[in-house]
Amino acid sequence: MNWWHYLILANLYLAMFYGFYLLLLRKETYFMLNRVYLVSAAILSFFIPLI
Repeated sequence: MNWWHYLILANLYLAMFYGFYLLLLRKETYFMLNRVYLVSAAILSFFIPLI
């Protein structure tokens, strides 16, 4: 896998996670849950293409 292919996949996963956040979790009042989701989505988006 090339590095640019990895970066494209990581950005696609990050955009997908952020779209899910915008659709379902943006107006949620549990801010700690939102923080945990955003941090874990950022970490997962960089590790999923490696699998």
